[in-house]
Amino acid sequence: MRLRRPLALGAVALAAVSPAGSAARTPARVQVVEREFTLTLSRLSVRSGPAIVNVVNFGQDPHNLVLVRRARGAKPARTNVVSPHGTAELVLRLAPGRYDLYCSLPGHRRAGMYATLIVRR
Repeated sequence: MRLRRPLALGAVALAAVSPAGSAARTPARVQVVEREFTLTLSRLSVRSGPAIVNVVNFGQDPHNLVLVRRARGAKPARTNVVSPHGTAELVLRLAPGRYDLYCSLPGHRRAGMYATLIVRR
């Protein structure tokens, strides 16, 4: 299952990546590997701007991924439930700050399925 939709988190939509006449910035990429009951990020920090978060469920149970900036009024981005050995993708624009990533299925976050991503300028 692939979920691919542009989202804005504390910034403008992905379609407005660069001003007219300048080269578009290559999206930062992060892979999130889900297992029972861990989240492993391919990198702990990325630069702000366009980003692609690829979710891979290597576990035996279904999981999802919620990504939310630690800021007042921040709206979370989330995948649908990802079946075992399935994938999902979020295409978004990240503002600088700290982001919490976690599985929101009952009991999964408490069992250890959470991580932090730092987005730098």
